[in-house]
Amino acid sequence: MLIIDLDHDFNSIAQGDLKSLNRTPKRKTRRRGSIIIQNDVWVATDATIMPGVTLHNGCIVAAKSVVTKDVPPYAVVGGNPARLLRYRFDKDTIDALQKIAWWDWPEKTQWDRREDFALPVEKFVKKYLPQAEDTGATPLMGNGPNTVFFPVDVGEPFPLYPKVLEEYFQIDRPNVELLLYIPAERSTGENVRSIKRILEKYEACDSCVTLQTGVTLDESILFQGADYYVTTRAKETVYRTCLADRYGARVLYGTDDGLFPPSLQ
Repeated sequence: MLIIDLDHDFNSIAQGDLKSLNRTPKRKTRRRGSIIIQNDVWVATDATIMPGVTLHNGCIVAAKSVVTKDVPPYAVVGGNPARLLRYRFDKDTIDALQKIAWWDWPEKTQWDRREDFALPVEKFVKKYLPQAEDTGATPLMGNGPNTVFFPVDVGEPFPLYPKVLEEYFQIDRPNVELLLYIPAERSTGENVRSIKRILEKYEACDSCVTLQTGVTLDESILFQGADYYVTTRAKETVYRTCLADRYGARVLYGTDDGLFPPSLQ
């Protein structure tokens, strides 16, 4: 069972909405509107995943567990609340599998290499890690002490960019650099104008906001220069959270209230 945005406000006198009194108290706890399940994850029967949790690549959640915090890559957790039981592999193997990221291979490539999935994990890693190592490309951003990467979700059915930008311009941001990225296929005139209208509304200065449009970039290069990454509801979100893990960018959930932490304000 996945629970999203339904947590009770245990810091208030009344934990629910007082609809019978025609009043809804102001919440004192943060609403969390995302659960992210990465690749090759096993969730067993009757497990409950609480809001704000990310299940990282290759992890296992035991039956009837209640998961209240993120599960690391290739970890096995169980219990109520769930706790770490063990890791499936040693750290070097886990790091290698994260780099290989076989789940991102094209379907034909997976089919052509299907017999290799039966190999011992050590042989699989030895075979595919060399071609998965970083190329050493230079990051395209990251001059500021806190760089936030936000792939703008224009054109999505339920976009978050108006909320994200509104919250960004409400924080004290002298040391926060925001990179807005719209790939070429979404860089239509109206999409770009909708973002520029918001930036003009807040009189955004060039020194704190960069709008990158018109080209489709290798996002791994963008993540190499990012300190933070803001999620959306786009289908690319799982892939991007994996890149954030790989390059050490902290994930901020665009669906959450107050998504920018005090450390950025």
